[in-house]
Amino acid sequence: MFRSLLVNVDRSNDLAARIKLAANLADRFDARLIGAGAHDFIPFVADGVSPGVVMELQRDGVEDMVKEAEARFKRLTAKRPKTESRFDIQAPQVHLIAQARAADLIIVPGGLASSSMGVDPGDIVMSAGKPVLVVPRHIDHLHAERIVIAWSDTTECRRAVQDALPLLDRAQTVWVASFGTEYAADSVKDVVEYLTFRGIAAQAAVQPQLVHGISSDLYAFSETVAADLIVAGAYGHSRTREWAFGGVTHDLLESSPVSCLLAH
Repeated sequence: MFRSLLVNVDRSNDLAARIKLAANLADRFDARLIGAGAHDFIPFVADGVSPGVVMELQRDGVEDMVKEAEARFKRLTAKRPKTESRFDIQAPQVHLIAQARAADLIIVPGGLASSSMGVDPGDIVMSAGKPVLVVPRHIDHLHAERIVIAWSDTTECRRAVQDALPLLDRAQTVWVASFGTEYAADSVKDVVEYLTFRGIAAQAAVQPQLVHGISSDLYAFSETVAADLIVAGAYGHSRTREWAFGGVTHDLLESSPVSCLLAH
């Protein structure tokens, strides 16, 4: 059961759609909705200029942007109870990852950060220690009645299935789907049986041969069955100051046409 949801609040044009989705999801679970946002303060002082005055003006500007974002979140959620805001002046990703301790699920936009308070969804997935719902920027709803599990027999994917159970338990139909391997049938069958014993209407979808590629075939299958949520494990390893992601994980973070619940 999701009892607390954490949504990233930035200054992007699609914020209202994300908040609408997050609020509707919180209402469905009678959950608390926490809005969290931050803006980093990196002072810049030119030669010949009083550093104290310039830094104070710069910090005032950052504080104004953070206050504006918080006020916008409060306006967008004014009609719902169990809403909380957590805003600060620090690196946006550091702040959101820290606030993850208070939530069951984190909601972030997909793709590259489009504002100064935006976050890299990959960093959040890999570092927060909580499941992350990555939402395409044009999406303002999540029915989650028809869900596709992008199955691979890995720790990350098993974690994702477990983390997604509050949504899977409420779904009308769940497909456990595997693409591009002929050895997945047994593990897919086990997952289908596991979900079925929980009372979930689950079925297998094994495609041993790829048509275009794993991500493209996954998107095509999700569209065919009219699913609006993909559940998947996230795979990557740390490089200097950034994460290197597996191909499918990168695609889900950057270009999925539907929302994705990812776990690492």
